[in-house]
Amino acid sequence: MLTRRAPALALALALALALALALAAPLRAEPTLGARLPIEGAEHLDRLFAALDARARGEGRVRVTHVGDSHVVADFWTGAMRERWQRTFGDGGRGFVLPGRAWQSFGQRHVLQRSEGEWAVHTLKRDRRDGSFGPGGCVFESADPRDALEVLTRPGAPASAFDALTVLTLGGPLSGPFQLDVDDVPYGLISAERPRTELVAHTFHLSDEPHAVRIRPGGRGAPLRVLGLSLERAAGGLIYDAVGLNGGQAKQLLKNGARGLEESLAPLRPTAVVLSYGINELFASAWDDDAYRAELHETLLALRAAAPDADCLLTGPFSALRRGAPHPGLDPLYAAQRAAAAAHRCAFWDARAAMGEDLRPWQRAGLAQRDGVHLSRRGYERVAELFDESVALSLARWRAARPAPPPAPPPPR
Repeated sequence: MLTRRAPALALALALALALALALAAPLRAEPTLGARLPIEGAEHLDRLFAALDARARGEGRVRVTHVGDSHVVADFWTGAMRERWQRTFGDGGRGFVLPGRAWQSFGQRHVLQRSEGEWAVHTLKRDRRDGSFGPGGCVFESADPRDALEVLTRPGAPASAFDALTVLTLGGPLSGPFQLDVDDVPYGLISAERPRTELVAHTFHLSDEPHAVRIRPGGRGAPLRVLGLSLERAAGGLIYDAVGLNGGQAKQLLKNGARGLEESLAPLRPTAVVLSYGINELFASAWDDDAYRAELHETLLALRAAAPDADCLLTGPFSALRRGAPHPGLDPLYAAQRAAAAAHRCAFWDARAAMGEDLRPWQRAGLAQRDGVHLSRRGYERVAELFDESVALSLARWRAARPAPPPAPPPPR
């Protein structure tokens, strides 16, 4: 009997040994996709590099306002950038956030937003009116005091503490007041009435810790229009805003109007504005190169006028597929964006080249979704790593090119 069981016992021992070796072996590493490329036109990022350099010494404040389409709204790419840069340059707070759920699937990292009641939501994408839509391109409107908007940051989470709260409303002759509660402490009835229609920034000073902010219409019949909140730390650090709309296109920023765009950016005081658009323009309709170049020129002209003290950086669209192959329309789109960036003194990051031109290896590695446009969460975090490395490379070159500081004078005798 022992003899008959020997082959089976040997097989079982072999299988057990193979399983043990497999468990002991290191997991196969995820393929490293992408390349570290310098920022093109990095000479246009002098303000940003100087501010990052100062923050590396613990001085000053840096704010990057990243505007774009669904790649930005999801806040996987930008959220990873926020975490990476705040670890290096200091936590300046979560920055700009929309005050509630702009649509059913809306949500971002490092903050929780809630909407209660029947808020009307107007966006740059859907609304046909011109006017001020705020930094997030979105206005929440209600006159019912039973409605509420709430923003929470969570203890222990990145970018959770803030001690300066700014509530952005659309003020005017017929604008209603609002009730503000912070951590269930009422701040009273706050007026948004102004002689003319304009964006109004209401700033409140708090303790430096996570908070729960709740806003309700004041209940006097006139509508309250809330454009967003900015959660900041007064001591400095770095802020990385993520603002945009699903399906967004760069030309939609022009719906703000010249004054509205300037009003939207003024409360944020960005060190640099990053624009990430292009994929929706490419897929929206038949490509018209001349029309796209004209729209992008007008958009950048308005942006540079609205934020003259901020550096400008365009990122090209990610690699994308059409009918299972790299989209041929990306070539003329990239040419138009490069030309516009150079003409308006903006830097440019070639995201497609950094990713490796073809999205299919990213799909096979689980870093890109099947639609051939969007990435997985891990994919967006990989793009953040590539973008971070590109900025770091260009920052190192900027530091190396600076003239050496003059020698210190000899001590007096």
